[in-house]
Amino acid sequence: MIFRGLSVLACTCACAVIMTGPPALAQEVFSDRKGCHANKPGQTAIKINLTLEEEPIYDLSRSIAWLNRDGGKSTAEWLARNGLTAVYKPSQFVTKGQAHGGLAMTSRASLFSRSYGPYGGYQCPYFRQIEVNIFYRTLIYIPSDYQIGTCAFNEIQMHELKHHTTNVDVVKAAVEKMRKDLPAIIREMEGNAYLPHDKIRPHFETMKTGIDDFIQVYFTELASEEMDRRNHLVDTPAEYERSGKALRDCRIQDKVAQLKK
Repeated sequence: MIFRGLSVLACTCACAVIMTGPPALAQEVFSDRKGCHANKPGQTAIKINLTLEEEPIYDLSRSIAWLNRDGGKSTAEWLARNGLTAVYKPSQFVTKGQAHGGLAMTSRASLFSRSYGPYGGYQCPYFRQIEVNIFYRTLIYIPSDYQIGTCAFNEIQMHELKHHTTNVDVVKAAVEKMRKDLPAIIREMEGNAYLPHDKIRPHFETMKTGIDDFIQVYFTELASEEMDRRNHLVDTPAEYERSGKALRDCRIQDKVAQLKK
């Protein structure tokens, strides 16, 4: 049996802040119905870079015993999820491969403000540029008990590659969704209200935190949850039944191939 684990590295943010306009000379009352959105000088430059390894990396040094080191906990969870605890016991299953998706993110944002109102005492905060870097790779374990190129090795590899393909598709879809949604999020984070000069720096901090949270939600929650959901559709009882039968057939094929050497 194969159970995918997702490891997510912490997102880091490097932010540059540019302040423009003179300090407030008075906390004058300022009203402009157009608001900051209408006065924004151009759009925020958005760069979303995806570094995705289309081919997984392999660890062929681990034994079947190592892959089953959790004592059947993963198998028990799978049986419970599929309503099979009354029919099977974890000891009746053996994990013969694993695929782990690794996801990492970094972000960088630069911000600036523009002065409005008498004496420049009110400011509008804006994102000048936001850059997000996403990195993804899959690590596949196939036990050292199986030689490369054998029928059993190929069968396990085929199953694990289904998980890899699933994860890659989810990451690509999450990146495209974030690319589509980010302009609206930026608009919301900037806000439409003019702020007194002394409120602009605290609002910058709120904007930076908001963008970090947005990225985290997309990749540590939404993308991760979608990976789990879609990988469960790969690890179905029907798939394990098919794979189990294929591996039993492989025993004969691999023995015949060995005798012919």
